[in-house]
Amino acid sequence: IREAKSINIRSFDISGGELFLYKYWEELLTELLSNGFYPYISTKCPLNEKTILKLKQLGLNRLQVSIDSIKSDELVKMLRVNEEYRDRILNTLKLLDEHEFNIYTNSQLTSINQQSIPELIDYLLGLKNIKRINLGAAGFSLSSGGEALI
Repeated sequence: IREAKSINIRSFDISGGELFLYKYWEELLTELLSNGFYPYISTKCPLNEKTILKLKQLGLNRLQVSIDSIKSDELVKMLRVNEEYRDRILNTLKLLDEHEFNIYTNSQLTSINQQSIPELIDYLLGLKNIKRINLGAAGFSLSSGGEALI
């Protein structure tokens, strides 16, 4: 990070994994921010209020949340998560909205969730700090055993 700054790299983003599963995410973000980098952070992990307040304290005010459905059965099938995931990810969005984060979303359209996308969009448009809703068509996934999800 310091070397990137010293050679005048203009931006530094984090990709290729789930930031909040990394044990030292807070230290990493602190280092990036203290060196003038303001990374675009994307997550599929539900966040609690303590984590959201920590992000705010660090100086972050935007987050991209990947959310493919607001229906628990669809999320269980698509992501292989437990039944509580839906409530936890919706609570994350609610807390981000309450703490005035700029919220960007990314959703993958599949044969599993295609009928409920209008309901998802309606929910997201109810958030006062929603800045972008991105929809994409899913392709092949290793987690689906190599079968097309659409």
